This record gives sequence, structure tokens and C-alpha cells, in this order.
Amino acid sequence: MIINNSNLQSIFYQLKLLYGQAFDATVTYYKSITTPVASTTKEGRYPWLATLPALAEWVGPRQYQNLSSRSYSLINRHWQAAVEVNRDDIEDDQLGLYSMSTTMLGQQAAIHPDLLTFSVLQAGTTNLCYDGNPFFYNAHPVNIDNAGFGTFSNLFTGRGLTPANLDYVRTQMRSYVNDSNQPFVRGRLTLVVPPALETTAFGILNNEFIAPAAGVGGSVASVVQSNPLRGTCDLIVSEYLTGSSSTWYLLSTGTPIKPLIYQTRKPAELVARENPADPSVFENNTFRYGIDMRDNVGYTIPQLAACAQA
Repeated sequence: MIINNSNLQSIFYQLKLLYGQAFDATVTYYKSITTPVASTTKEGRYPWLATLPALAEWVGPRQYQNLSSRSYSLINRHWQAAVEVNRDDIEDDQLGLYSMSTTMLGQQAAIHPDLLTFSVLQAGTTNLCYDGNPFFYNAHPVNIDNAGFGTFSNLFTGRGLTPANLDYVRTQMRSYVNDSNQPFVRGRLTLVVPPALETTAFGILNNEFIAPAAGVGGSVASVVQSNPLRGTCDLIVSEYLTGSSSTWYLLSTGTPIKPLIYQTRKPAELVARENPADPSVFENNTFRYGIDMRDNVGYTIPQLAACAQA
């Protein structure tokens, strides 16, 4: 193949097509548990997390809820990956040697938000949220500016994944309220587990019947019981939960605000350095193709998530 601008543009088009096909074919889960936010600056600020407006009967002057002076900030991070294509291989029409590398770039760009999301989720026992405490904590204030509203816990220890423990955590989450005594959790909940708990979680949420209760003297009762937890939650199994194999999460995903923020400053983009006069071609006999993106994941409201540890 003759190395000229027209042929190089054609090659980039082919690589971009492979990249896009791999990106679109990759299954991801982050959109189910994050609130997407488009960022226009280096840092996103979220003062609304501390005070969410609630409707009240209009009697007298309109009542205003001031945004708290405390706000949660999230700085965008910059990511990149790149490959080199040897000029000789282009001249010899050997571009197929690099098709898999481009395909993998597309896959990596697609799974990046998942990897970041689940990494931030499992770091919630140490990473801080808007109230200055770890996102998963046993004494979150209901109202950050008024201790009189009390506290709540979204971190449960000694609660391995069993039907009884899932039901307990689910009940606790549905009891969380704001400072207007309104419930935070409505609609669907999503159970998030590492691969080690996949079989257990699938059985709890899908089995039609549960094991019969013990009868008198330890004998098995003859009446088979239906499974009350069947279909109560959606299920996500993530291989990116690489911490404790017995820790699981319950997330409120049925409302517009999800437990996590996916903040995007610059979506993944495939770019090329394919000018024959480029120094990399002259010095190293290579053309370069790569992706970069700017984003980050953070926390919204702790009432929308719970972490349970065995």
C-alpha cells in the first residue's frame, strides 16, 4: 500500500469502525446505578446533596430551602490508552495484525465507567461523601445542619448474604427518611454482588420456593413455602468488585437520583497521529492511535445505598 494521506485516512476509518463496533457490543452496568452528569469544567460541585427540596402547603409567604454551605466536589480524572502501528505493516497490507488491538481499545473504553463505578462503590467504607463521613457509615446525620433529626446507618456488619439478611437490609433502607420525614427509597432496588455470591443471590431472587422450615424435634415440615423475596430486586454481578468476596450492596435505582454520580467531562474518543511527517514516523517508523477521556465517579445521597458485610 502506498503511504499517502488518502490511504491513511481510509485506514483510520477502518480502525475507527472496529473500535466503535467493539464499544457498542460491550455490556456494561454503570448506567443502572449512577446518575449521569455532564461536566464543563475541571471540577463538578454538588451543593444540592445536603438539601433536597420538598413540597409543603403554601400558607403565607413562599418558604425557601437554602442550599447548604457544605458541598460535594468531584474532580475529573484523565485516562488514556494507545497502540502503535508499524509503517512497514501498512505498506505490506498487514493492517489486520492490529485489528484486535483496536477492538480491545473499544472494549476498554466501554468498560472503563464500569470499572471506575464499582471501584468507587467498594471504596465507600473509606471514601467520604457530602456529609464528611464515609459513604457507608453507621451514624450518618439525617440533617447535616441539625443534629436533632438523629442519625441512620447504611453499613451493616455480620450480615452475610442470606434471605433473612437481604430482607432486613431492604426493610432498613425503606425506612430512611429526610428531614421532612419523607422516604428516600422508592421503586426498584438493585442487589450488587461479586462473582462469589452470584449463585446465592440468584437463588434468593429467583427460586420459586424456599427450603421447608424445621418441624418439631428437628424434623422437616411437609409444607413447602413460597419465596417472598422472589423478584423483589434486580441483580448485578460485577467482576470489578475485587475486595471482600462476602460483601454485598443494595442500591436504590428506581428514582432519577441514583446512589452514584458518573461525571463526564470528555467521552472516550479515538484519535490518530498518522501524518507521514510526524516525528514518531521518522524516528520510530510507527503511526500511533489512541483514546483518551476525562471523567470520574462519586457519591450522591447515602440513604440510597447500603453495604452489608459478613
